[in-house]
This record gives sequence, structure tokens and C-alpha cells, in this order.
Amino acid sequence: MRRELLLILDELEYVTFDLAGAELLFQLLATRYETMSTIITSNLGFSDWVKVFHDRALTAAILDRITGVYKILPRSRLCMAFFHGV
Repeated sequence: MRRELLLILDELEYVTFDLAGAELLFQLLATRYETMSTIITSNLGFSDWVKVFHDRALTAAILDRITGVYKILPRSRLCMAFFHGV
């Protein structure tokens, strides 16, 4: 796989993951952790992400990778940032 500088996962909540898919996503995020930019959009609050990944421990691990060093923006601010070219 090429090392893309920016990965965008848009509207993450619209597709649910089986265990193997969630583990692959965790591996991808872990590989990118602190080295490459990732944008994830979702209408779900973090407490509802278990509905997407179906496994509490794996959901917690994914959220740990996302919230550990990434800046979290409310959806309205994220849209404004793109609109203004930030």
C-alpha cells in the first residue's frame, strides 16, 4: 500500500464493520498514527461508535488512536474549515 499523506474516511457511520474489517481499520490507523494526516467524519458521537464496530474493546482501541494525538473538531467547524480553505 502506498503511504498517502492524507486519508479521508467520510461519514464513517453509514457502513458497519465486521470484526475483521474493524481490525483492519485499526491496523491502518495504527500505521498512520503520529506520522500521516487522517480526517474522519461522522454524525455519531464517540459513545455510539460501538454501533459501527460491534466490539467495545476494539472500538475503544480505535478511538484511542483517533483521540490520542488528533485534533477533534465539531462537524460544523470542520465544514467551515474546508469551505474557507484551511
